[in-house]
Amino acid sequence: MKTISENLKAHLALTVTTLARLWKLTRTDGTIMGFTSHDQDIVYDGVTYEAATGMFSTALQSTSNMSVDVAEAWTILSSEKITLADIQAKKYDYATIDIYIINYESVGDGVLILGGGWVLGELTIKDEQVVGEVRSKGQKLQQVIGDLYSPECRIDLGSVKCGINLEPDDWEADTVYASGAIVKATIYDGRRYICTTAGTSDSAEPVWDTTIGNTTNDNTVVWTCYDAWMKQGIITAVDDNRTFYDTVTPTFTEEDDWFNYGKLTWLTGDNAGYEMEVKDWVLLTKQIVLFEVMPYDLEVGDTFKVHAGCDKVLSTCKTKFANAINMRAEPYIPGIDEVMDYGIPG
Repeated sequence: MKTISENLKAHLALTVTTLARLWKLTRTDGTIMGFTSHDQDIVYDGVTYEAATGMFSTALQSTSNMSVDVAEAWTILSSEKITLADIQAKKYDYATIDIYIINYESVGDGVLILGGGWVLGELTIKDEQVVGEVRSKGQKLQQVIGDLYSPECRIDLGSVKCGINLEPDDWEADTVYASGAIVKATIYDGRRYICTTAGTSDSAEPVWDTTIGNTTNDNTVVWTCYDAWMKQGIITAVDDNRTFYDTVTPTFTEEDDWFNYGKLTWLTGDNAGYEMEVKDWVLLTKQIVLFEVMPYDLEVGDTFKVHAGCDKVLSTCKTKFANAINMRAEPYIPGIDEVMDYGIPG
């Protein structure tokens, strides 16, 4: 059952109507965009629905038996709000979409909700046309609730359940620090400092001893230096939009593959704010290869930060992060081959 105002209900019963379709898109970063099939912008409930954007969708399928409603939405890149770069950077993946019908001659009559859901998976691009499958919110009812057994870890590195602090807070003056607290210098130096003697920090930031294993006295606090899980760097050479080098940052001393599967975030340059996973790190040449190309050209001088990567297997969790106690996996459970095996008569 759909609830609408009496005025809109009466208008829908007319032979000639002034109806338009609205699409409200909410990205995972909180950005809200509105689009309409009308030839003029429509403002409804604080959102401006942009006209003539080339936004279309197939017929909506809706059932009453709890099955998942499906539609296909697509757009021609004619709106300044929708850029090819943002799509390639996956900013629209898993966005929510709400679809309405409105009387554009009487916006105050409210809307008829046609449906809504999520853009399922990645958007595809072909001939300047963007296509994405929209699944209704009933999709959630088809998902398994709870964890499944798996040989690889089910949580992301740096999450609350993982417990690894990839990017500590900056040191603060006149602050009580408990044993085990982790900070980084206010001017980043590629190190993290763990409180090994609890106390209160000084009114001025100490001169940090950046030698791994050494300590820094900070009023009544003692900090021990460790290599950081996150490093900041700068491009010194570029092969293409996914392969580049940093040969000048002194703290990039990690072994091969250290940053593989880690997240790289651009701090400056045309790609500032965009993120991408690292496919390969080579220590000898200081080469970083990303899984996918960036939407804009990489340039010498662009700065970035990159986190250590995790391939979610027990050996990595144990030896690289010393965090096996928090691993969410069952690496010793027999696989399907063992389950399906049967004894051979003697």
